[in-house]
Amino acid sequence: QSEREMRLRAQQLFERGEQLAVEMGLPLVLLDVEVLLDGEHAVLHQLRRENADIRPFVSTLAREFGLHITLVDLGRDQAGASAEQPGCGRPDCGRRSDGVCSSCSSCNSCGAVQPKDVQLYFAQLREQMERQRTALL
Repeated sequence: QSEREMRLRAQQLFERGEQLAVEMGLPLVLLDVEVLLDGEHAVLHQLRRENADIRPFVSTLAREFGLHITLVDLGRDQAGASAEQPGCGRPDCGRRSDGVCSSCSSCNSCGAVQPKDVQLYFAQLREQMERQRTALL
């Protein structure tokens, strides 16, 4: 029951976050949202095209949902520098450092992160985890 409630709350947070980012004109795309089972914390996975002050975005969502929110920018490494990896970022991407792609026909734009592709990838991972968890129950 609690898991279902957190999943619904995460979906609401995701939708409101997308809407708020557009309203505020922020250069970010939400990819995935998790509300932790404690019901007090949420993690928003996102990509930012450029630096921007996102404090009003985070504080508005935190206030509206009563959550402590952590943003994770998947386009940056842990030191905050832009991640410079060849390929589209999918585990099966075949792009080599010389720019030649041997297997990436699904995104047709190897080397450029496509937010909708990453959202789909996260959705597929979540579905796999849920299937595996159900099998264990």
